[in-house]
Amino acid sequence: MCGIAGLATSLGTFPPEVLKSRATTMSLALLHRGPDSGDSWVHETSPVAFGHRRLAIIDLSADGAQPMHRGPLTISFNGEIYNFEALRAELVADGTRFRSRSDTEVLLACVEKWGLENALARLVGMFAFALWDDRDKSLWLARDRFGEKPLYYWRSPQGVAFASELKALRTLPEFHPDLDLHSVDAFLRRNCVPGPGAIYQGVAQVPPGTAIGFRVDGAVVPVRSITYWSVDRAIDEARARPFAGSFADATAELERLLTASVRRQAISDVPLGAFLSGGIDSSTVTALLQTVSSQPVQTFTIGSNSSSNEADEASAVARHLGTDHTVLMISAQDALDVVPMLAEMFDEPFGDSSQIPTFLVAQMARRHVKVALSGDAGDEVFGGYNRHVMAATTWPKLTRVPAPARQLVGRAALGVRPGWWDTVERPLQRTGRWKLKGGLGNRVHKAARVLGANSASSLYDGLTAHWSADVQLLRDVSPLRFTEPDINALTMAENMMRLDTQHYLVDDILTKVDRAAMASSLETRVPFLDPEVFSFAWTLPLGYRIGPGGGKLVVRELLAKHVPRELFERPKTGFGVPLGEWLRGPLRPWAEELLTPSTLDSAGLVAKPILAAWADHRSGRRNNEHALWNVLMLLAWHQHQR
Repeated sequence: MCGIAGLATSLGTFPPEVLKSRATTMSLALLHRGPDSGDSWVHETSPVAFGHRRLAIIDLSADGAQPMHRGPLTISFNGEIYNFEALRAELVADGTRFRSRSDTEVLLACVEKWGLENALARLVGMFAFALWDDRDKSLWLARDRFGEKPLYYWRSPQGVAFASELKALRTLPEFHPDLDLHSVDAFLRRNCVPGPGAIYQGVAQVPPGTAIGFRVDGAVVPVRSITYWSVDRAIDEARARPFAGSFADATAELERLLTASVRRQAISDVPLGAFLSGGIDSSTVTALLQTVSSQPVQTFTIGSNSSSNEADEASAVARHLGTDHTVLMISAQDALDVVPMLAEMFDEPFGDSSQIPTFLVAQMARRHVKVALSGDAGDEVFGGYNRHVMAATTWPKLTRVPAPARQLVGRAALGVRPGWWDTVERPLQRTGRWKLKGGLGNRVHKAARVLGANSASSLYDGLTAHWSADVQLLRDVSPLRFTEPDINALTMAENMMRLDTQHYLVDDILTKVDRAAMASSLETRVPFLDPEVFSFAWTLPLGYRIGPGGGKLVVRELLAKHVPRELFERPKTGFGVPLGEWLRGPLRPWAEELLTPSTLDSAGLVAKPILAAWADHRSGRRNNEHALWNVLMLLAWHQHQR
């Protein structure tokens, strides 16, 4: 895991020493991503320079240093190639020689032997890299299949600059941080800035599964883009070979594939552990990691004195598996101490409030290990969100009712305040058979707003957006609705899982984990995003993933082979924080300093709907925690940029 940066310009724009100096300055802005060592490189005759900061994980010697050269190729690489040992063995058998044990050199040898596109198709890993090929004076920017590792680039009249994080681009004197208002509006509604765009005009992200090429020969000219993998293509290929075995067969095959993924991702020359929230996905990864480990796995969890605390459950799983477990209990003050750091940590406004405990658990883990496996992506791949279960089980029944009638029912439900629905929920909770942990009123209102949906895209938008598209939040831009065509061959639930993989997973979950962990120089790995595991999931009948009993059925069955069901069969929480309570309590003074008409106006926001939502939240009439947190994160980031 590292930080990469660099630039390529038209010939004669800057002398070589200036190019190298800028690449060095850019990389130093990424020191947290690679505190172990760093270097920069400038080509002797072509106007291209790379900077690199290294977090040494594989081959800790100087032989693994970057930027790395092999023949006509030079690379600045961030990430891990999990199948590098198998690729290396194949190359050695064919006569290739190596001077290091690093996966970076294996990557270069693969490109040298098979060409970039063929090499990318054979890599299993998480990565972002810049590659210079001196044979045709080309610069390539490439990103892994799922977008685990970030890579931004900025086109300017002088050429192109790239970096793992935006803060490196901001070191360039010519860079003008003008906001992309459509990205701002999308962030306010969805917690995160959607790719492949960025918060700044003129900046883009390399899309997952893609390599973008430039010719640097007098001028910097885009040559072509390679899409070597896509979610839709992988789904199509998987569905063409449906799994024919029983549910027990599927469970056994998942155990084989996921164990192989965990084993590959456990390769490290530095201490390695796992995040353990006590939920299904992190418990499954931890259980399989323990089976391939010769000693107790180091596990880490976070807890708080609130209803969202799962530290006790995680500890029970850890005791059963025999891990070396560490728990960090956080308070509202701990969260408050992190809040001023978020704008710098994420570079763009970012509103998933689990960013706070994710940073704190990563910071704690870094005191013990340098690499941590996580259970992220299990929900997207195996149908773990409530919206997936609803779309698979309830929605087909609802669609038997004409859309106008559904809309009428929705309007009636919206006419009853959330607090009344909450009073209905309390006696249900006392029965012990009600699985949800409060907030029925907000759930009813969210469901009511989507009763008239007629596509996966519209249903997904209504269930995931924190502000309705009917509410204008920015003074100078009208809201854009989330639209993406459905794949007709997929069910509503499958289309929503696909959308989550393409959007929420990349732009929210993976961004959160990368920035929060790298702020503490901790590498994170995601075994559920092994391409074979992903493809296998999409060969399964939907009923093996989602049923009346919930989602992730086959994952639950696998975990039950290692952990008693009573330790994990409960409502999903994860690394959450009681944000709504904190905004009414210890975080309220900070929020009120930001949520003023003048502050909102200076950020280009429409004050009326935001202040109304704040008043409703303060009074307890509604829980607007997520919608307000997005506004607060934008305002805090806006102040940080000044």
